[in-house]
Amino acid sequence: MTLLTLRVHSPTPDDVLRHLHPMLPEGVLVTGEPVTGKGPSALIAFSAPDDEDIGRYDWIHIGGAGIDRIAAALKGSSKTPILTRTIGAMGHQMAEYVLSYILADLQKHGFRAAREAERDWQKEASLPTYLFDQTVAIFGTGPIGRGVAEALTPLCREVTGYSRSGREAEGFTRTLPLERFDGADIVIAALPATRETDGIIGKVLLERMKGALFMNIGRGAVVDDDALLRALDNGTVRRAILDVFRKEPLPKDHPYWPHPEVTVTPHVSGVTRPIDIAEAFAERLPKFLAKRLGSEVDLKRGY
Repeated sequence: MTLLTLRVHSPTPDDVLRHLHPMLPEGVLVTGEPVTGKGPSALIAFSAPDDEDIGRYDWIHIGGAGIDRIAAALKGSSKTPILTRTIGAMGHQMAEYVLSYILADLQKHGFRAAREAERDWQKEASLPTYLFDQTVAIFGTGPIGRGVAEALTPLCREVTGYSRSGREAEGFTRTLPLERFDGADIVIAALPATRETDGIIGKVLLERMKGALFMNIGRGAVVDDDALLRALDNGTVRRAILDVFRKEPLPKDHPYWPHPEVTVTPHVSGVTRPIDIAEAFAERLPKFLAKRLGSEVDLKRGY
């Protein structure tokens, strides 16, 4: 008896299935092709396959944390499947990414390396700024923002989380509505891409940063690129560490590449591992088979 027909649409389906197969009960039929016929069906995917309407599935498990590509494919669909997603170790991964770049900046690694290459002893200019004196603002209080906050809170003076609602969230010193942001030493964007967040980090918020170090690990579309470049040029933002962009790969002629106060990384702050996808799907499977699995994603909100 077939309990479920599962299609795995992933850049590395064999790696996902290598971890997933031992976790599946008998009766789950796995395929890499479009699902036909009746009976419960599920799809594991980062983005929609182009050979079928994904609205026909009963359950879609998104391979990563971002839902924008799947949400776009479901627009106009007559049915909305149950939607779940993979967070895995992303909060921890992104915390390590953020911490590594913050410390390199505050400890002046680049300046010291340049002085070393020149055999130039400049002790006063090489003195660091200390993380325990810094205030941090994190835009986005979801699982990724919380993961970063939990790593930084013991090390910083305070870590404030900002969201649309300002609802209390674990891991932060305090949480406030985004409209109340009024500056911090370090600002980290961990926002999803939605209609409401498109370009939200623009002139108004950037002017309130008052010379902050700015990092974006969420989605590129939340930043007004032209406004950020102006803020970097006038000193409103001291430096930008950017891992996500509106268009990826970032075009070679984009002004971020040559800007002296911008560090570009190729969307590596958080990487979904095949085992994370397998474990997240397998954890939810018993609830789905028992018809007790609910959606973890609100398509109207976009996260």
